[in-house]
Amino acid sequence: MSNNSFNFNSIRLDIKDNQSPGFYLRTHGRGGFIYFVEADYVVPIAIEMPAVKEFDLLIFGETEHIKEKYYLMTNETMVIDTKDRFRIQELLVQWLKFKGLKHDIKIGI
Repeated sequence: MSNNSFNFNSIRLDIKDNQSPGFYLRTHGRGGFIYFVEADYVVPIAIEMPAVKEFDLLIFGETEHIKEKYYLMTNETMVIDTKDRFRIQELLVQWLKFKGLKHDIKIGI
């Protein structure tokens, strides 16, 4: 596990301690994050607002980018194993579909 206070502070500003499990979209100008909250950790997934009509969001949702979970209570991070990265990616794509958001995620990568 590692410790990165900058990321923890940024996450705390966007996510309140009492968030239910699930996905939360937080934007800051043309950028932002989709946060996946589960159990006692948060997984930040970077996003960008595109300048093209084909997508609502450009999302760093490939498994190489879904790599760390942040434990806000202990200020620790842990690397996400490959199997769980694919599970989170699948849940993210389902959530985006449910919300009607067009994205650029290369599924299964």
